[in-house]
Amino acid sequence: MRVVGIRMRHKHDRFPSLKASKRVLSAQSEADRHRFASRSVSPKAGVIVLTYCLPTVRSADKQSNLIWIVFFGGLDVDKRLNALGLAVATALTAAQGSHAADLETQGVLQIAQASAQQPQIAGNTLGSIEGRVQDANRAFQLNGALITVEGSNREARTDRSGRFSLVGLPPDNYRLHIDYLGYRSQSVEVTVEPGGKAQLDIGMEDEAVAMGVMNVQAIRDIQSRSLNRQRAADNIMTVVSADSIGRFPDGNVAESLSRTSGVSVQRDQGEGRYINVRGAPAEFNRVAIDGIALPSPDGGTRAIDLDTIPTDIVASLEVTKALTPDLDADSIGGHVNITTRSAFDESGPFLRANVGYGYNELGSGDNHRLGLTLGNTFADDRIGLVVSASHSRTERQTDNVEHDWTEIDGEFFPEETVFKDYELTRERYALSGRLDFRVSERSTLYLSGTHSKFVDDEIRHATEFEYGGYAPGSTPDSGTFEDVEVTKELRHRRVENTLNQLAFGGEHRFDRFDVDYRVSTARAEQRYPKRDYLEYTLNYNPDIDYDWRNGNSPKLSVAGIDGLSFAPEDFEFSQYERRERSSKDREHTVASNVTVPFQLGTADAEAKFGLKVRRKEKSQDEDRFRNRSQPADGPEYSDVIRNERSNNFGYRLGNRFRKNTFDRYADIYRNDPNYRARAGYAYFGDFKAEEDIYALYGMNTFDWGATRLIVGARVEQTRTDAEAYYWDDDAETASLQEASRNYTHVFPSLHLRHEISRNLIVRGAYTTAINRPNLNQFSPYAEAEPADFEIERGNPKLDPTYAHNLDLMAEYYIRPLGIVSAGAFYKRLNDPIFEVTSNREIDGELWEVSQPDNGDSGYLYGVELNWQQGLSFLPEPLDGFGVFANYTYTESDADLPAGQGSVRLPGQSRHSGNLALYYERHGFNTRISYNYRSAFIDSVHDTNRALDTWWDSRAQIDLSASYQATDNFQLYAEAMNLTDSAQNRYRGDSNRVYEREKFGRFYQAGARLNF
Repeated sequence: MRVVGIRMRHKHDRFPSLKASKRVLSAQSEADRHRFASRSVSPKAGVIVLTYCLPTVRSADKQSNLIWIVFFGGLDVDKRLNALGLAVATALTAAQGSHAADLETQGVLQIAQASAQQPQIAGNTLGSIEGRVQDANRAFQLNGALITVEGSNREARTDRSGRFSLVGLPPDNYRLHIDYLGYRSQSVEVTVEPGGKAQLDIGMEDEAVAMGVMNVQAIRDIQSRSLNRQRAADNIMTVVSADSIGRFPDGNVAESLSRTSGVSVQRDQGEGRYINVRGAPAEFNRVAIDGIALPSPDGGTRAIDLDTIPTDIVASLEVTKALTPDLDADSIGGHVNITTRSAFDESGPFLRANVGYGYNELGSGDNHRLGLTLGNTFADDRIGLVVSASHSRTERQTDNVEHDWTEIDGEFFPEETVFKDYELTRERYALSGRLDFRVSERSTLYLSGTHSKFVDDEIRHATEFEYGGYAPGSTPDSGTFEDVEVTKELRHRRVENTLNQLAFGGEHRFDRFDVDYRVSTARAEQRYPKRDYLEYTLNYNPDIDYDWRNGNSPKLSVAGIDGLSFAPEDFEFSQYERRERSSKDREHTVASNVTVPFQLGTADAEAKFGLKVRRKEKSQDEDRFRNRSQPADGPEYSDVIRNERSNNFGYRLGNRFRKNTFDRYADIYRNDPNYRARAGYAYFGDFKAEEDIYALYGMNTFDWGATRLIVGARVEQTRTDAEAYYWDDDAETASLQEASRNYTHVFPSLHLRHEISRNLIVRGAYTTAINRPNLNQFSPYAEAEPADFEIERGNPKLDPTYAHNLDLMAEYYIRPLGIVSAGAFYKRLNDPIFEVTSNREIDGELWEVSQPDNGDSGYLYGVELNWQQGLSFLPEPLDGFGVFANYTYTESDADLPAGQGSVRLPGQSRHSGNLALYYERHGFNTRISYNYRSAFIDSVHDTNRALDTWWDSRAQIDLSASYQATDNFQLYAEAMNLTDSAQNRYRGDSNRVYEREKFGRFYQAGARLNF
């Protein structure tokens, strides 16, 4: 006997047609009927009406009948369940004993009184299945495994500790199907007793181990954890596991993220710092650690310096590209979540250690990397503790040259050249810890914290040529610079970026709902404890011949001089300057979420709602001091230089400064009576701001087995208060200004996920997001020069940028482990923000005003392609090869304010991508990787769009190799920037080089321990 078309209706609904009920349910036993009855219960349902008829199309099964069940309001839950069970039994009995002619007519059987005569199947007799899924051989937890109740649309996914639960199950025998990419799928049978809880511990065997074709470690290398979490996700996201991160020679989080599709990196001194997601500016991204949003240490931006965070403390990286309502809305580009380790990620005590030593081709010195992670569970796995620590140090030299340009009669000439030799030391410190306490199987508390510190200590030797004019007959390609002012400058700058966050939270599961909450605080700080400048100027102005036909390496020469090396005795003291600056950004957060599962028709549904309060405080303070008078006992130029010569890009520039110059002589300049504060800088740029964001959201998830729909909205109210100074440069006076702004935005979203098959998934989304102005842009600072009618200022009237986003993604998951995916996206931007200079009327006068302002609108669209696969289907020994490849194409355009035209979004490269080929066999792993991004605009010129600043396209090739000596010990070697690729910026045209920087190759070797 089959039951076809069980359906529930409210008493006010119209009676539905039979055609609308085409859903087949198998009911072969009394227990099965109870199961389907319980899955169809609505809290508002009551009395039952049953109709049945024989299908028009006869089947071989003479007892097939169509049964229609309608619920009306009136009875409590227990009576509804009992009435439904009796109705099904009665109808089936009647159908079995009826003639076909009778069955072709419809009848109605009202059984409101039946409940008192039947055994109860009340809500308190429903049971549950809870369990844990882990690797059968190594006992680590499998996050993102799919558990399906066969014969139904019930499904669960494991969390990061490998745990899952299925609740609200009637007593019965069930068969569960467990699927995890890279592992052999399996089915298990389990019995749920009335009101009982069935416990399962499931060990899965990876396919490579079972087939004996690959090293155990290889499975983790090709991102089994990452791909399974990505497959199980409700929305469009990319996940990178720590195991995959370790296969590339990446020292910080920015570089690791640049390996993923849709993400490109902006570098400083050769190291990744900021990221662009899908071509959006760095400020359009939100970065969090374990879900806690990070403030920015830089006072001038909301973008996060990701070179502050080393990869050693990272468990995984999650890049969400389509926001759900439970995420902060300030992520137009992407929401990046850096997850740290938990002791519950493993099944017992564990230790991870990394020791490496490196060598920089430019410069030498101490280059090392150390990392250690310890974790364990205690008290019968109820308490988990993990601690991670990391330290790295690199010393290198960098060649750098910058040229500024001017337009003369429609042609562009260099007007200044500065050669900069850098000697730098960079150190990273990181410490993270997490304490988890399982109060019960349904309640967990946790305390987590992270500390990261980045120290950049730079000594810069600069030789500056300021061109006074051009000899007759000079062209942009060749000629003579006249009356050239030559300056030697030493700068010692030390910057310290610190990120700290601390969080306490809990997760509790009750019978009818789940609750989670979190209280957190995060602090970012940027300090310049050292920023000293010392200048000496040549006592005459020479002429310099030039040949600029090769913009990367123009020829400069001075008659009678060896290259550009002038005699030390011809330099005289010019000035000593010290700058002090600090910026602080604090954010305190309270958040809570409630999740309520329910049934809606044939869908497993879930309502989730929550609230969040974020309170931000940000400030910046800068002071400058200068002495332009040489003290009597001040050093001569010959006293502060050393024998080592500068050979920046092959240019002979004379002697370098002594590294300890400021340690020896700075006090002499500071104690001189002529050492004074530069008054304007004590006010200009300083600000304090507070930003409070109150958020409320609601979302519903509907799951029909193969199809999942999420619909919801988020509301965020923002209040910003700021104070800064108005500085009159002519009168040298300052006045404090204040500004406030309130606004509220609604962020609707819709996500659709459909499994065409278990391995083929299509996703679509409509989302909305926001990018608030940088707080320094909003603050009411101003520097005015009334005599020239010029002013630079902030803009408290700035509107945030609001985006409407459309996303479409298709993912095919390759067995045993791999993915091919293709996606497209479109973003419509309202009120994009740019820094512009325009003429504006102020108090009846026309001023030249430089300030941030809103353009009208803009757009950003593109496609993503991704392919990752181990080529194990090839014959030996080629089956050890694998491919890791992705490509992103983007286009953008945005209106500039004040009718100044349009421009591509800063940070948007038209082309970006990665290609890596790896080979793994018998414990050996070798990977060569190629990373590329095309040119992108950095900033818009204030007066001449032909001189906009662009970063040129750049490619980098890296190589990594490792040998798994034992199950616990691995040796590795890495080489970065094998082709010695330089980095260029240019003004409007790639031939007008604005900056060229070369940082050389880097090599590192070491060992990893894993217990």
